[in-house]
This record gives sequence, C-alpha cells and structure tokens, in this order.
Amino acid sequence: MVVATSGVDAQTYYCSRPSEPYIPSGYLAEYDQMERSKREIEQYIDEMNDYLSCLATEHSDASDEANRVVDEWDSAVRSLNNR
Repeated sequence: MVVATSGVDAQTYYCSRPSEPYIPSGYLAEYDQMERSKREIEQYIDEMNDYLSCLATEHSDASDEANRVVDEWDSAVRSLNNR
C-alpha cells in the first residue's frame, strides 16, 4: 500500500491489485512448474490480502472524511442561523 498525504487531514490511498498468477494444467505440467506456481499462488494470496486491507482502510477513511464534511456543513449552517 502506498500512502500519499496532501492537505491537513486528507489521505489518498493507491491500492494496487495484484495480477492473477498463471496456473498450469496439472495434467501437462512438470513437478517443478507446479512448485513454482505454488510459490506464485502463495505470493498472490499475500498480496491480495494486503490489497483488501488497503481497500478497507481507504473505505474507512473515505467514510470518516464524508462524516467530517457533513459535520462542518452542519456547524456552518448553525452559525448562519444563529446570527
């Protein structure tokens, strides 16, 4: 996950989805090809878990930002009405 910050509280997340690995035919593949694919699948699963975690963080932060904007708007409207 790469996090770049801009502004006071704003955070932008770039969640990089991993590429789907090639899975050889079990019928035609050699043992070493299957072993290499196993390692690639394990790496893919690790990267996919990181990606999903990044998306969850991005979702949470976006929800928090939206709530903060609504709260600021409500405060501004109350200030206007109390003049």
